[in-house]
Amino acid sequence: MPSATWDRFYESYFGDAYMAWHDGLDEAALLSLEGEERDRAEQMLMDALGSGDYRAPAGLAALRSHKSLDALKQKLPHASGPDEVQTALAIWRIDPKYLPAANTLVRVLRTAPDWGTRMEAARALREAPTPSAIDALWEAVERDPEDLVRHHAATTLLYVYNIHRDLFDSHPLTIEVMMEDAERREKAKRELRELVEREGRLEGD
Repeated sequence: MPSATWDRFYESYFGDAYMAWHDGLDEAALLSLEGEERDRAEQMLMDALGSGDYRAPAGLAALRSHKSLDALKQKLPHASGPDEVQTALAIWRIDPKYLPAANTLVRVLRTAPDWGTRMEAARALREAPTPSAIDALWEAVERDPEDLVRHHAATTLLYVYNIHRDLFDSHPLTIEVMMEDAERREKAKRELRELVEREGRLEGD
């Protein structure tokens, strides 16, 4: 009989997609699986890679599944939307030297027609702060027409520059860059750049 933890994992990753989006994926349940259940979950997620459901690569990313790396890389050129973001992020988490994954997130942030997908790319780039990613994040803060994309791009910049890492408490400037008032928004952008120049520090600096 499957464990209660298995049931939680299955419902989150293979149950109702809306509820998974609304409540967030139960990564804790997945990571708590052991032995045969963990192996079975990994295989099921790999088998689901062709479905276009973002939950499959997200689960493999959580597992840091080296077994799935080749399949994820083969899938990446054919993925789209949130599935593309999660596939690229999964590859980067498993193999953080694979630049095509980071470059995919950059391209999605710059060009995806759906603002929600651009927002998810901005969030994902916290984990892949390559020079081109940082350029794309600044571009998003400056020019993206969607306020939430600007907000998350600014949040990611403050995160990667080690200025503000509390993702549950927004820095005031990440709120100000969302404003409809152009003067307030432009002032916030200038102050954000000044803050990064004054206090920013990348890992390894």
